[in-house]
Amino acid sequence: MKRTVQLEQRKKRKKTARTGWQEKKVKQTGREGKATKMQTVPGEWLYLAPQGVDAGRIAEALAGTYETELWEDAGVVEVVLGEKQSVDIEHTEVHPKDEVTRAYVSENGCKEVFLVTFAAENFERVESVMKLILAQCGGLFCGDTEDFSPVVRL
Repeated sequence: MKRTVQLEQRKKRKKTARTGWQEKKVKQTGREGKATKMQTVPGEWLYLAPQGVDAGRIAEALAGTYETELWEDAGVVEVVLGEKQSVDIEHTEVHPKDEVTRAYVSENGCKEVFLVTFAAENFERVESVMKLILAQCGGLFCGDTEDFSPVVRL
């Protein structure tokens, strides 16, 4: 029995090491404030946006609420959350051989894809950034995972 548990733990570590995902367990609470389930939060996400959304538009959506740095030529926005805490949002292209991601982007009616990276322990703060971007620009955020979960939408 103990050996089976060790093998399962080793498999999980290999998967995490292979993918490079930074993960954190986040407790979600019910009405009474009791923990109801655990959710794994990846440190790398995708922002799937409608056509025409670029780094400049994302920076404009956050202006006045968050401090941002924009590198328009590189298609990168850095959102400053506090001392040594930030969210990086970088325009990217889906690899031509990645048919699964390409299909998911298309199914959700999106044209632009951004890679979003942050420390998983900052998820609660980053979620408010995500929702502000969604309110201004549309689209959805999803984990850069095999099943694109978790998903943040409005």
